[in-house]
Amino acid sequence: MTAEKDLFELEHQFWSEVADADFYRSYITDNAVMVFPAPYGVMERDENPCRSRSSNTLGGMRLH
Repeated sequence: MTAEKDLFELEHQFWSEVADADFYRSYITDNAVMVFPAPYGVMERDENPCRSRSSNTLGGMRLH
């Protein structure tokens, strides 16, 4: 696999059922900053609204 495909697969895992709290802790650094569309905006690691299993899936959405 290429680095681009590896990163895309990792990103997909962040938004899938694979990504529980332990998954996030293992991949996101302590000083990570994430940028989301409104109403979330810029958030630090522990503020991430997607780190709980109940809120992290894309549902019917697809990453391109």
